[in-house]
Amino acid sequence: MSKLTKKQEAFCREYVVDFNGTQAAIRAGYSEKTAKVSASENLTKPNIQNFINELQGEQAKRLEITADELTRFFRMMKDDEDQKGSDRIKAAENLAKRFGYYEEHNKQKTNLTIKDNLSELTEDQLNARIKQLESRIS
Repeated sequence: MSKLTKKQEAFCREYVVDFNGTQAAIRAGYSEKTAKVSASENLTKPNIQNFINELQGEQAKRLEITADELTRFFRMMKDDEDQKGSDRIKAAENLAKRFGYYEEHNKQKTNLTIKDNLSELTEDQLNARIKQLESRIS
């Protein structure tokens, strides 16, 4: 594995905090003007991807969280009709990501998107959207 620069290592450590590439780049010391491009470039480098995966593995061990537990949690949230529609949609989206319906860096476009302002949707519209997302991940 190629050695990471100090700035790249800082980027990786910041990235696993919130998975926001642009903000991670800024916090790691990249220029605010080029942070988005720098983050995108960094995330395509295999040595950086490997280090991020390693950091995520360490986090999961520390937190004692498994992928199966997260999957069960998101499935429970998605299926719980007592949850807000927007929370159920977010859970369905997380399941979709978990099972590869989203590809990194938007290389693959899907219809699994939500309106920016969910508060404008009626409960019926939210439930219809949840069912649409469920059909894609079932």
